[in-house]
Amino acid sequence: MGCPHCHQPTYCEPDGTKCVLCGFDLQPVQRRVTQFYLISFAIFASTVLYAGLVYYFEQQGKLPKPQAVPDFVLYLLLALGIGQVSLSGALFRNRLKTVTTMATLHRLYIVFLGCAEALALYGMLVYFLSHSLPWFTGFLALSWIAFLWAGSNLPLVVQRLGESAVLESKDAPTPGADADASTRLN
Repeated sequence: MGCPHCHQPTYCEPDGTKCVLCGFDLQPVQRRVTQFYLISFAIFASTVLYAGLVYYFEQQGKLPKPQAVPDFVLYLLLALGIGQVSLSGALFRNRLKTVTTMATLHRLYIVFLGCAEALALYGMLVYFLSHSLPWFTGFLALSWIAFLWAGSNLPLVVQRLGESAVLESKDAPTPGADADASTRLN
Protein backbone atom coordinates (compact mmCIF):
# COMPACT_ATOMS: atom_id res chain seq x y z
CA MET A 1 0.00 0.00 0.00
CA GLY A 2 1.25 3.46 -0.78
CA CYS A 3 1.28 5.96 2.02
CA PRO A 4 -1.07 8.88 1.26
CA HIS A 5 1.13 11.22 3.30
CA CYS A 6 4.63 10.61 1.93
CA HIS A 7 3.46 9.06 -1.38
CA GLN A 8 6.00 6.27 -1.09
CA PRO A 9 5.21 2.61 -1.57
CA THR A 10 5.65 1.32 1.93
CA TYR A 11 4.89 -1.52 4.21
CA CYS A 12 3.18 -0.87 7.49
CA GLU A 13 4.73 -1.47 10.85
CA PRO A 14 4.01 -4.93 12.26
CA ASP A 15 0.95 -3.62 14.10
CA GLY A 16 -0.30 -2.19 10.77
CA THR A 17 -1.15 1.27 12.01
CA LYS A 18 1.68 3.56 10.93
CA CYS A 19 3.79 4.13 7.83
CA VAL A 20 7.36 2.98 8.38
CA LEU A 21 8.80 5.95 6.48
CA CYS A 22 6.87 8.94 7.78
CA GLY A 23 4.82 7.67 10.73
CA PHE A 24 1.44 8.59 9.22
CA ASP A 25 -1.49 6.76 10.84
CA LEU A 26 -2.83 4.43 8.12
CA GLN A 27 -5.52 2.75 10.20
CA PRO A 28 -8.43 5.11 9.33
CA VAL A 29 -7.64 4.84 5.62
CA GLN A 30 -7.35 1.06 5.74
CA ARG A 31 -10.63 0.79 7.66
CA ARG A 32 -12.49 2.96 5.12
CA VAL A 33 -11.04 1.09 2.15
CA THR A 34 -12.20 -2.19 3.69
CA GLN A 35 -15.64 -0.69 4.26
CA PHE A 36 -15.79 0.46 0.62
CA TYR A 37 -15.04 -3.03 -0.64
CA LEU A 38 -17.45 -4.76 1.75
CA ILE A 39 -20.33 -2.39 1.11
CA SER A 40 -19.79 -2.53 -2.65
CA PHE A 41 -19.83 -6.32 -2.53
CA ALA A 42 -22.93 -6.44 -0.33
CA ILE A 43 -24.94 -4.11 -2.55
CA PHE A 44 -23.83 -5.92 -5.71
CA ALA A 45 -24.68 -9.26 -4.08
CA SER A 46 -28.22 -7.98 -3.47
CA THR A 47 -28.67 -7.55 -7.23
CA VAL A 48 -27.46 -11.11 -7.76
CA LEU A 49 -30.06 -12.15 -5.17
CA TYR A 50 -32.74 -10.35 -7.19
CA ALA A 51 -31.68 -12.30 -10.26
CA GLY A 52 -31.88 -15.52 -8.23
CA LEU A 53 -35.40 -14.66 -7.10
CA VAL A 54 -36.53 -13.99 -10.64
CA TYR A 55 -34.97 -17.26 -11.76
CA TYR A 56 -36.80 -19.09 -8.97
CA PHE A 57 -40.15 -17.57 -9.91
CA GLU A 58 -39.52 -18.30 -13.60
CA GLN A 59 -38.85 -21.95 -12.79
CA GLN A 60 -41.75 -22.34 -10.35
CA GLY A 61 -44.29 -20.35 -12.37
CA LYS A 62 -46.21 -19.41 -9.21
CA LEU A 63 -46.64 -15.74 -9.90
CA PRO A 64 -50.04 -14.13 -9.81
CA LYS A 65 -51.67 -13.19 -13.09
CA PRO A 66 -49.67 -10.42 -14.79
CA GLN A 67 -51.09 -6.93 -14.78
CA ALA A 68 -51.59 -4.97 -17.96
CA VAL A 69 -48.79 -2.45 -17.58
CA PRO A 70 -48.82 0.29 -20.19
CA ASP A 71 -45.61 0.60 -22.18
CA PHE A 72 -45.12 4.21 -21.16
CA VAL A 73 -44.80 3.12 -17.50
CA LEU A 74 -42.00 0.72 -18.45
CA TYR A 75 -40.20 3.38 -20.47
CA LEU A 76 -40.77 5.92 -17.70
CA LEU A 77 -39.15 3.60 -15.14
CA LEU A 78 -36.29 2.97 -17.55
CA ALA A 79 -35.77 6.71 -18.10
CA LEU A 80 -36.03 7.38 -14.38
CA GLY A 81 -33.46 4.71 -13.55
CA ILE A 82 -30.99 5.78 -16.20
CA GLY A 83 -31.49 9.43 -15.28
CA GLN A 84 -30.88 8.90 -11.58
CA VAL A 85 -27.76 6.80 -12.17
CA SER A 86 -26.42 9.30 -14.71
CA LEU A 87 -27.13 12.26 -12.45
CA SER A 88 -25.68 10.63 -9.36
CA GLY A 89 -22.62 9.50 -11.39
CA ALA A 90 -22.04 13.01 -12.69
CA LEU A 91 -22.46 14.53 -9.23
CA PHE A 92 -20.19 11.85 -7.79
CA ARG A 93 -17.47 12.59 -10.37
CA ASN A 94 -17.72 16.37 -9.84
CA ARG A 95 -17.81 16.20 -6.05
CA LEU A 96 -14.99 13.63 -5.98
CA LYS A 97 -12.57 16.37 -7.04
CA THR A 98 -13.55 18.75 -4.22
CA VAL A 99 -14.38 16.45 -1.31
CA THR A 100 -12.26 17.10 1.78
CA THR A 101 -13.50 14.58 4.36
CA MET A 102 -13.53 10.81 4.36
CA ALA A 103 -17.12 10.73 5.64
CA THR A 104 -18.40 12.84 2.74
CA LEU A 105 -16.59 10.64 0.25
CA HIS A 106 -18.05 7.57 1.90
CA ARG A 107 -21.59 8.99 1.64
CA LEU A 108 -21.12 9.94 -2.02
CA TYR A 109 -19.99 6.46 -2.93
CA ILE A 110 -22.83 4.78 -1.03
CA VAL A 111 -25.43 7.04 -2.67
CA PHE A 112 -24.12 6.13 -6.11
CA LEU A 113 -24.18 2.42 -5.29
CA GLY A 114 -27.74 2.81 -4.00
CA CYS A 115 -28.79 4.41 -7.28
CA ALA A 116 -27.16 1.55 -9.19
CA GLU A 117 -29.07 -0.95 -7.07
CA ALA A 118 -32.30 0.97 -7.64
CA LEU A 119 -32.13 0.00 -11.32
CA ALA A 120 -32.29 -3.66 -10.34
CA LEU A 121 -35.17 -2.89 -7.99
CA TYR A 122 -37.05 -1.19 -10.82
CA GLY A 123 -36.47 -4.34 -12.85
CA MET A 124 -37.95 -6.45 -10.05
CA LEU A 125 -40.97 -4.17 -9.91
CA VAL A 126 -41.49 -4.46 -13.67
CA TYR A 127 -41.04 -8.23 -13.50
CA PHE A 128 -43.59 -8.72 -10.74
CA LEU A 129 -46.12 -6.46 -12.45
CA SER A 130 -45.80 -7.67 -16.03
CA HIS A 131 -43.78 -10.93 -15.83
CA SER A 132 -41.47 -9.53 -18.48
CA LEU A 133 -38.13 -11.29 -18.21
CA PRO A 134 -36.50 -9.18 -20.97
CA TRP A 135 -37.34 -5.96 -19.14
CA PHE A 136 -35.93 -7.31 -15.88
CA THR A 137 -32.79 -8.47 -17.66
CA GLY A 138 -32.36 -5.05 -19.24
CA PHE A 139 -32.68 -3.25 -15.90
CA LEU A 140 -30.32 -5.73 -14.25
CA ALA A 141 -27.76 -5.27 -17.04
CA LEU A 142 -27.91 -1.49 -16.65
CA SER A 143 -27.48 -1.88 -12.90
CA TRP A 144 -24.43 -4.07 -13.38
CA ILE A 145 -22.97 -1.59 -15.88
CA ALA A 146 -23.31 1.10 -13.18
CA PHE A 147 -21.53 -1.22 -10.72
CA LEU A 148 -18.75 -1.76 -13.25
CA TRP A 149 -18.39 2.01 -13.58
CA ALA A 150 -18.25 2.33 -9.78
CA GLY A 151 -15.65 -0.43 -9.59
CA SER A 152 -13.52 1.16 -12.28
CA ASN A 153 -13.54 4.41 -10.29
CA LEU A 154 -12.65 2.70 -7.01
CA PRO A 155 -8.88 3.32 -7.38
CA LEU A 156 -9.58 7.05 -7.79
CA VAL A 157 -11.90 6.93 -4.77
CA VAL A 158 -9.21 5.22 -2.68
CA GLN A 159 -6.67 7.84 -3.80
CA ARG A 160 -9.03 10.66 -2.81
CA LEU A 161 -9.70 8.85 0.45
CA GLY A 162 -5.98 8.94 1.27
CA GLU A 163 -5.78 12.62 0.33
CA SER A 164 -8.77 13.35 2.55
CA ALA A 165 -7.15 11.47 5.43
CA VAL A 166 -4.03 13.60 5.06
CA LEU A 167 -6.13 16.80 5.01
CA GLU A 168 -8.05 15.67 8.08
CA SER A 169 -4.83 14.86 9.92
CA LYS A 170 -3.42 18.33 9.15
CA ASP A 171 -6.60 19.97 10.44
CA ALA A 172 -6.44 18.02 13.69
CA PRO A 173 -4.29 19.65 16.36
CA THR A 174 -1.13 17.74 17.10
CA PRO A 175 -0.22 17.05 20.73
CA GLY A 176 1.97 19.82 22.12
CA ALA A 177 1.33 22.18 19.20
CA ASP A 178 0.10 24.94 21.50
CA ALA A 179 3.23 24.66 23.64
CA ASP A 180 5.45 24.91 20.56
CA ALA A 181 3.59 27.98 19.32
CA SER A 182 3.85 29.75 22.67
CA THR A 183 7.60 29.10 22.94
CA ARG A 184 8.16 30.41 19.42
CA LEU A 185 6.39 33.65 20.27
CA ASN A 186 8.57 34.27 23.34
